Amino acid sequence: MEEQVLKIKLGHEYKAHIESQSEFKGSIFKEIYDSANRHLCDIIKQSNKKEENNTEHYNNIVAFTGERGTGKSSAMISFVNSLKAPFEVDIVDEKRTYKFNILQMIDPSLFRDKDRLFEIIITKMFSNFQESIKNDENVVSQENKRKLIDIFQKVYKDLKILNQDKNEIYGKDVIEALSDLAYGTNLKDKFRQLVDTYLEVLGDSADFLVIPIDDFDLNQEGAYNMLEDIRQFLVQSKIIILIACKIEQLKDALRHEIVSKTVDLYNPDVFKHEGVYAEDKPNEKAERYLEKLIPLDRRLHTDKISVERSYRVQVFDDEKVLFDKPSVEELVVTLIRQNFNLFIPLGGSGSRNYFIGNTLRQMIHQIVLFYNTKDVNHFMNYINKQKKDFLNRKDVEIYDELNYELGNRSRFYFELLQNKNNNQGADEGKEKKKTFVCFSDVLESYLEVLRNTRVTDFSIQKRASYLAVNYSLSNLINTISHKDYDSHFIHNYFHKGLIENETQSEEALLESFQFSGFKDFMSRLENSDDFEFILCFISILGRENNLSREIFTKRLSFGEKRFDKIQFNANNFISTLFRNEILFLDDKDYKNIGSLANKINTWEFEDMSCFSNLFFASTFRSHYSSAFEKMTKNKLLTGSLGNQLQNRIIEGYRLTLDDMNKTYPHLKFDNKRFMQNPIFLYWEENSERINNLINQLYERKSANVSELAGKMLKQYKTYFEEQNYSGRGAKQSMNNLIKKFQGINEIHKELKTYRGEMNNDVDKGIRKIERKLKDLVDNG
Repeated sequence: MEEQVLKIKLGHEYKAHIESQSEFKGSIFKEIYDSANRHLCDIIKQSNKKEENNTEHYNNIVAFTGERGTGKSSAMISFVNSLKAPFEVDIVDEKRTYKFNILQMIDPSLFRDKDRLFEIIITKMFSNFQESIKNDENVVSQENKRKLIDIFQKVYKDLKILNQDKNEIYGKDVIEALSDLAYGTNLKDKFRQLVDTYLEVLGDSADFLVIPIDDFDLNQEGAYNMLEDIRQFLVQSKIIILIACKIEQLKDALRHEIVSKTVDLYNPDVFKHEGVYAEDKPNEKAERYLEKLIPLDRRLHTDKISVERSYRVQVFDDEKVLFDKPSVEELVVTLIRQNFNLFIPLGGSGSRNYFIGNTLRQMIHQIVLFYNTKDVNHFMNYINKQKKDFLNRKDVEIYDELNYELGNRSRFYFELLQNKNNNQGADEGKEKKKTFVCFSDVLESYLEVLRNTRVTDFSIQKRASYLAVNYSLSNLINTISHKDYDSHFIHNYFHKGLIENETQSEEALLESFQFSGFKDFMSRLENSDDFEFILCFISILGRENNLSREIFTKRLSFGEKRFDKIQFNANNFISTLFRNEILFLDDKDYKNIGSLANKINTWEFEDMSCFSNLFFASTFRSHYSSAFEKMTKNKLLTGSLGNQLQNRIIEGYRLTLDDMNKTYPHLKFDNKRFMQNPIFLYWEENSERINNLINQLYERKSANVSELAGKMLKQYKTYFEEQNYSGRGAKQSMNNLIKKFQGINEIHKELKTYRGEMNNDVDKGIRKIERKLKDLVDNG
């Protein structure tokens, strides 16, 4: 089977997508063309039978149907053009060749108030006759001219009588009136004679007259009359009718006609009125009418184009091929990555990119738009215009009022994603609202939706896909460069879980931890670049910002610091503004910062924006799991904790990004450039000293935990040494105690378990918490 190809010509995107007959085999409409050929053969065979004039058993209509923009007009016009060549049909044991005379395309949307389809067809036929005589007087003999004019006059007279007021006819002499009525009823026969003569004289002895009608459904007011014209006069041999329409719109027009002719639609006692029973349901009656005139098997439906379908797409500028991709989706995500620096992965099994258009017109316009502009704001405007297709009414109202300050924006998307049922608005979720929402919270909510949504829940998937694109674009627009991250993105756990591996057992390397004496530890560092490096792993609370943070530690009063390997993603490439304004170093300390800070400030890397992209971050995390398995297999995660962390980050990033580039060729992430960042180079050049510092930090962890446990035993001794306390007060106090161990994963988890036991037995739970704290004091 020949590969199907969608060909897009720049500059032709607003025209019908016309294909030559030689392109049919590789067309995305191949099945439509094949079906149209079969139906055409059936019509020709039926017309050769003796009962050809029996309209009860004869149908000569082929309809190209579908939603707006799905290519039904393009497919019909392409097929009509193919009929300019002789058409072969197998009749019994022989092949016969048939010729067609094709009438000019009829567009009912251009009809005036009193225009009738049948009249327009006769007018076009006569116009062709006049044009032929005008261009070449000898093309039609005088005898054939007289013959054709005579039959045109007879048809015109019958048509005139048919449209005459009945009162005028009955006002004439009896014989004359009966004669006029007879002429009117014979109009179909006269038209058959006209078609026969027309084909003989002007059609070069063609076998059939083809009447193509485009946008049949757009003339809503005249739809019923057009259908009646077809039913009464055009369903006959030697005529083939090809129409492009949306069946549902025709059905609506018919229903409206039925209702308008019914005195009381819902009163079953109403009398029969012009053949319409009031008790009949209008929709069912309209459906029956259409099924008889346009049978279901004669409707060639141009489906909405599936993103997952395997056909190539080629983009041409004149004859030059600009793009040749194996799928529409791959071309679209390639253009988005290339022109807007936004990575969106190809949809795998059970997922897809819903923002990609699903009609031929939408896809072509989308591809041309993404090719012609590199302004990310244009892309954002395009996405915003689609919001009503993805969000419910209440979400849209909230969305339109959204303030694009980062804190508010992250909270907005987080809460929308938390409400997995898209019938809820952003403020209707049952989730407890977080004090501060950051990128990692949005990422976790997005991944949760993907994990917990059934493949068949298309509305929820569409919503999540739209929100992910919109949020990632917002971050891209509002983050100018990696050196601006300090004012936009610094907060606790910026990319929490980005390089986590959920299948691993908990061990020291996986835990973040708080430690006291931060300034003391940092002041002992002899090398100012070491100071700069260690900051990459320190979680901080960030600058005061009332818009983005409701509760925060007061400025200049940072009590505790946290060492966290995942904080590397937030802190590693930020400017010295971070050290000066957030750490509040005095001038002396700040001046001592060495060359590493300058290298960070002068290092440029456009793809750092990928790390604020939900698609990139979620894809990175899934691929990092594979990288971790490779590192474990190759025994790279052995040795000191510092050495393990170095391999885990540097080698982990290298393997992960290489794997992503191979899996998604359109990503083209400059991994070589990224691996040359000042932080990685400094770590590799000074690995022994740096890893020793990291080991020292981990050693301080045990001392810190022991010290904290002792402090908690003293602070809450009332509950540990006395039996007379209220259960409610004890539970609240233990909640406060446990919060002090946040970030120390195993300990925090174990203490929370004991606190849960207090709900059944307060004293038993407190005793377990006390024993754990004492064990930490003794063993760290």
